[in-house]
This record gives sequence, C-alpha cells and structure tokens, in this order.
Amino acid sequence: MKLTLPELGEDIEEATVLRLLVSEGDEVENDQGILEVETDKASLEVPASSAGVIEKFSVAEGDTVKVGQELAELREKEGGGEESDESEDSAEKANEEKEAKSAERDEEEDEDQEEDSGQGDAGDQDAEEEKPASKKESSEPESSEQEKGKSSTSENEETKSPSLPVFASPSVRAFAREIGVDLVHVEGSGPGGRISKTDVTRAARELRSQERGKAGAGSAWPPGPLPDFSRWGETERVSLSGIRKATADSMSRAWANVPHVTLFEKAEVTALEEARERYRDSVESVSGAKLTVTAMLLKIVATVIGRHPRIAASFDSKHGEVVRKSYVHLGVAVDTEKGLLVPVLRDADQLGLAELAKELGKLAEQAREGTLKREDMQGGVFTVTNLGGLGTGFFTPIVNEPEGAILGVGRAETEPIYDVESGSFQPRQRLPLSLSFDHRLIDGADGARFLHALVEAIEDPIRLALEVPGTGGN
Repeated sequence: MKLTLPELGEDIEEATVLRLLVSEGDEVENDQGILEVETDKASLEVPASSAGVIEKFSVAEGDTVKVGQELAELREKEGGGEESDESEDSAEKANEEKEAKSAERDEEEDEDQEEDSGQGDAGDQDAEEEKPASKKESSEPESSEQEKGKSSTSENEETKSPSLPVFASPSVRAFAREIGVDLVHVEGSGPGGRISKTDVTRAARELRSQERGKAGAGSAWPPGPLPDFSRWGETERVSLSGIRKATADSMSRAWANVPHVTLFEKAEVTALEEARERYRDSVESVSGAKLTVTAMLLKIVATVIGRHPRIAASFDSKHGEVVRKSYVHLGVAVDTEKGLLVPVLRDADQLGLAELAKELGKLAEQAREGTLKREDMQGGVFTVTNLGGLGTGFFTPIVNEPEGAILGVGRAETEPIYDVESGSFQPRQRLPLSLSFDHRLIDGADGARFLHALVEAIEDPIRLALEVPGTGGN
C-alpha cells in the first residue's frame, strides 16, 4: 500500500519533509504520525492511513513533495489490505454510478427544457401539429454544429468557444462561479467528459500557477539571471524553507500591488512604562502572563482602530470596492528560527489587558514551536511588528496584504525634552512609530489622524480608558 501526501488545506500544493518520525521496518498503528512536513506557514505530522509495517520511505528529510505524491510503502496487517481494496473498489463503483445517474438526470433536464422551449415557440406560431417536425429540423443542424465544435476543440484546447455545451451539475457550476473558474476551459474526468468539483479545483490551481509565473513573483520586471558568484570565491546554495518562500512571495506581491505611504512619529512612553511596572506583578498573578509593552500597545491600537475603522479596511481592486470590517483581529509579527510568522489575535478590542497578554504569549510560543495552524494566521485587519528589542528605530514596514495598514514599533530611548513650565530640559522616554498604509484606501490626512490619535492614547492611556476624545479626529 502506498502512503501519499494528503490534502493539507486550501491553496496548499506542496510541503517540505522536516523529519521522519519512524524508521523502515517499524510497525505503525492507524493514524500514527510517520513523518513531519512544513507548509508555507506551519508544521504538521502526516499519519498512516492504515496499520502495518513501513517497508520503505520514498522521500528523505529536506525533500519537497506535492499533494498526492508517494511518501512511503506500507505492508498492511493481514486482512486489512483486502478490506481496504474492496472498500476502495466499491467506493469507486459507487462514485461512477452516482456520476452516471447524475449525468442522466442532467440530460433529461436538458431534454425537458428543450421540449418546453419548442412548445412555447410553436404555441406562439399557432402550429401545434407541426411541433415534432420543427423540433427535429432545428435539432439536426444544431447537433452537427456541436460536433464540429468538439472536433476543433480537441485539436486546440485554447480555441474553446463559450457557446459549446459544458457537462456539469448545477452544484459544480455554482462552485465554479464562486471561485471564478470558467467551465469552458475545464477538462472533465467523469463519464462523457463530465466535470466534477475536483476538476474545477485542479483547473483553479493551474490557473493560479500560470498567473504566478506571468507575474514573476510580483515583480514588474521578470528576474534576470544571476552571475556566477563562484568566480570570486566559495559559495553555497541553500533551498528556501516553505515559510521563507511564502514570505518572499507575499512581500513581493504586496510591494508590487500596494502603493505604500509611511508616516513617522514619536510617542512619549514615560507614563506607559510606569504603568507597566506598576501593574506587571498583578497581571502575571491573574493570568500567568508577562505584561509587555507590545501587549499594552496592542490593546491601545485595537481601541483606536475602533474609532478609526477606515484604517482596518481592505481594497478590492477586482470589483473596485472597499471592504470594511466590524471586527478587530490584530496580526502580530513573530520572529522565529524558521522565518517570520504573523499569528492573529482575535477580537483584541474586546479582551482585557491581562487576557490579551496571556493570548499573546500563547500565540508567540506556538509560532516559535511551529504548532500554529493555518487559520491561526488568517483574518487579520491590521498588523503590529515590533523591532525595538533588536535596537531598531524608525523603519518602513510592508503592508501585510490584503490588510490596509501596518504599524512598526522601534526601540524607546531617553531623550531631553524641553519643558515650558519649568524652563528646562527633562528626560523622557520616546518610542519611534512607523505607520505604513495602502494609499488606495487611506489618504495621508486619514493616516496622520490615526497615528496622532494613537500617539495621544499612548502618552495618556487614562484618557483612552475614560473615552475622553482627543484632537486626533475620526
């Protein structure tokens, strides 16, 4: 029995083998993990589909495998193989019979529709007695035209005409419309060329692959050949991990598609840092989580977004629309050994500070351990990336498309600030903030209002808690 790489999720076509969890000759149980793979965002175990003995592995650590590709050969326990084969055969026969019956039903529906149409035409012409003859005469040339169309289509797939018949059930047609696939260009694998949902999904993947190739990974110019670097010294080539590939693709696409604008401002965090020190122990005793500046900033950002919802919208270039959201899910960039991951903190505006700090710590730990699920990194409306721990000041973060904006946080430093009342310079901690946003969605003035409101809230958190309006505007 051959064990293959199963479907790992929507739009996931391949994975990298991280490690083998068992050895050749080992006995495994049904659903026991046999190897660990890494997709573009997470790591997961691939289980055995039956109990037996691993005869041999067809892949090695570091290999890239596609969905459906053979991973290993399994010798099933006695009795298991025959039952499995029989069940597979019966399932195949059942599917074939089901598709055949469905095809017959669709053909009957088409015939009924044609009869209804013929009757309507004849009724209008008051020629009921001549109905069969007129129908026969009109159907013969139509049939010959269809045969000609099929013949030309077999010679050249690209010359398919939208007027040719497509054999697919109503549910398949609805599915194709939903994901934007034209059935005229889909090759059916069922009886008589009937198109299934699997055929539509395969066609959608091929289309996306072609679009990626044409786009040149989001670049306006296709990448040119690199020089032979070994001419100047020793070199080494290292394959990109799934996470690094995904990051490269998404950043290239975002930089090519999104007209970025970045605004910079500093916020005085003296009061914020004092509050963190004051409540650090109590938060840790309640939730078991550390109260970090990032956690406090996320809570402030979530609250300010509630007053400036335009900053959390998305731009739909295909339909020329703006998508506004009534929820505040915040993405948090996490630096891991495997690359950059962005888990999403759900409903950040509704979480208490202690609860938010706990959830943030949990997501960061899962990101570093590689146990995040794909859905844990979807649905964000705004991302916060903090490079302050690495000593960075201002920088220009790239918008995490399809989000509309991202906030970059730098390292707070003590600076001398002139105090008018005392007439002297006073030491103050100031935090660099860099706001990048999609200029198709957000005008410079709107971005400035949001950033200024954010600075006000950071400098005076009690104002935000009391819902006292500032001067940032809405």
